[in-house]
Amino acid sequence: MEGVRGRQEKTMLKFIDTTTPVRYTSHLDKEEPRTVFLLAPLTSHELQVINDATVITKTNGITASSEIKQTLRNRLAVQFGLRGWEKAAKDFETEQRSILGIAKRDMIKESLLNELPIDYINDLGEQIQAMSLSTGAQQKN
Repeated sequence: MEGVRGRQEKTMLKFIDTTTPVRYTSHLDKEEPRTVFLLAPLTSHELQVINDATVITKTNGITASSEIKQTLRNRLAVQFGLRGWEKAAKDFETEQRSILGIAKRDMIKESLLNELPIDYINDLGEQIQAMSLSTGAQQKN
């Protein structure tokens, strides 16, 4: 690709591997042994649907403003991207579910997700979303 001022720029599109979970230990976990979370990036479609569902645009006829439902966004990211854990007080369990019109798939059991502290949900959700962006891409194809 021809760059600015005739420089030759070499770039390669990085694709995100959404099938292989990444091991993550939360900075919130202070007790030993620390829980290891298995997180997978979201597909671009999942991230788009989550973003669309959590942004509220308001207008008064003159100006428009947007509000992001960040806690809900993090919870949805965890539902789609949390694939398991190790060294936790409870076993990880899944159930087949469909959320926001996305095809049915295995997700963390809703009753189990409800028992996770909100600060962990926010931390895990932010990690999953960061992994889902091009700057967080793990694999080049």
